[in-house]
Amino acid sequence: MEKLQASGLIRGGSLENAIVLTQNGILNDTSLRFPDEFVRHKTLDLLGDFALIGQPVLGRLIAYRAGHALHTRFAAELLESTSHWIFHSAAEISVSSAR
Repeated sequence: MEKLQASGLIRGGSLENAIVLTQNGILNDTSLRFPDEFVRHKTLDLLGDFALIGQPVLGRLIAYRAGHALHTRFAAELLESTSHWIFHSAAEISVSSAR
């Protein structure tokens, strides 16, 4: 735990507010709330990071071994690459989906 804090990876983390994994399983004396809790957490991280774009995103996203650094880098590059996306108003979307 101290090694992770010293390297800046878990700034405010403790066994009371984080689940710590070892090669042998969960270090904490606790259990998961859901069998897929880690997947849920990563999904919420991804959705939160993409919310930083500031607009709804219509599309499909597949993330493999992703994390905050990759999410935010992708979002920044997406916003910079204006030839790879189109901005539509809500009215345009509702008209085209009604067809």
